[in-house]
Amino acid sequence: MVREKIINYLATYSFSLKTNKLLTGLIQAILKSNPVETLKYLLLQTYERIEKILNQSDMFILNDHKGDPELTWCLILFSELVGAHGDTLIIYKSMILSIFHRCIHIIHKDSYKAMAKAAKNLLKSLSYVYPIDYRLTVENITEPFTDFLPIRAWGQYVEYDKLNVKFHIPNEEEINFACEFVETFMYLELKMLNEKCTKMSNDERLRSLTLIHHIAIGCLRMVPRIESKEVQNLVSSIVPYDSKIQAQYSLYVKEPKFKENLRMHLLIDIGNLIDHLIAYHSDDASSIKIALKIYSLSSMYYGTFEQNINKLCNDL
Repeated sequence: MVREKIINYLATYSFSLKTNKLLTGLIQAILKSNPVETLKYLLLQTYERIEKILNQSDMFILNDHKGDPELTWCLILFSELVGAHGDTLIIYKSMILSIFHRCIHIIHKDSYKAMAKAAKNLLKSLSYVYPIDYRLTVENITEPFTDFLPIRAWGQYVEYDKLNVKFHIPNEEEINFACEFVETFMYLELKMLNEKCTKMSNDERLRSLTLIHHIAIGCLRMVPRIESKEVQNLVSSIVPYDSKIQAQYSLYVKEPKFKENLRMHLLIDIGNLIDHLIAYHSDDASSIKIALKIYSLSSMYYGTFEQNINKLCNDL
């Protein structure tokens, strides 16, 4: 009953950006507790609201720098909803792609940031391995508080093997969806930058690079490293870096396949773009900064991202 009221509240009203963190935290909580039912109602309602807003505005709203508060909120809500478990998103594939196709070129800053975040969250949900049930107690936490109060389990020792932690392992459908998404939208943006970079305004260029950056964060874990000759005579290290030591196993049921190695494609295209920006648009510092971030992402293969470490530290 409480969850239904919360979902109805989120789906019906529009909220200012000042309440963003509070409400997105609420969405994440109900998604984690019951993703199937939450998506069934809330994603459908969000999709219908976005379609209605776009149809009533004859798409002019996409080119309005001032933006539309209701549309912006719907896109923020959408960006959180696609962070649900990857297997629960598959049945909404056409709906999700439709929203991206219609809103991907929106020029309002908060709105395109929401779309970029949605792209990252979607790809992480589809392609990452992550725990989906990791309660740190063996007690039945669904019991009434009169029988079990969760706070009493805090700090108690529990054998790890008895916790039965469940993980999300991407299946074939999820990998195919992720690859299709990347090839549809990543290459589209790269092509646009290559062909129209000089004619684009600073805002349009920044929108495109922001989207590419978030897609890269979401998908590069699926892309194999760039094959090259091993550098000889490196300084000795305590941690072995020899290719024989590197992990050779895959996390996926089906190996992701792209038209080409996306890392190399990004290095070439973004490298050329950086040269062009420095030569002809040196005043566009924001775009240059994002382009440099994308360029550095292409070389990351092992370990995790800096922002994930920072988030972990903050959570602790």
